[in-house]
Amino acid sequence: MKYFISNGERHGTVYHEFVQGEWDEEAMIFWSDDSLYLHDNVMFELHKLFKAANVEFDRFDETVITLDDWNALVKRAGELGGEILELIEELKPWAEENFRNNKIFTILGI
Repeated sequence: MKYFISNGERHGTVYHEFVQGEWDEEAMIFWSDDSLYLHDNVMFELHKLFKAANVEFDRFDETVITLDDWNALVKRAGELGGEILELIEELKPWAEENFRNNKIFTILGI
């Protein structure tokens, strides 16, 4: 992968964790092996897509992404093209697998 990494590839903590389903805030379990990770520098670029697609996002807290949100992000990324589209295309297999089993996924901020 070009943008997203696995937990084993992560160096440091300046990453946004893409968690399958709803994050269990009570358990406070971070750095799951079935999550994907995106460095904050790259997430800053992706944040532009969230704004363009009118999807709420908080870099410093948890953000819940519904299927409707995901579809809006995919559609807008297709319109914008470039690196934003590459990011979404790279995330797409993971997101599609997530939505087969869950109604949402969660992005944990830094």
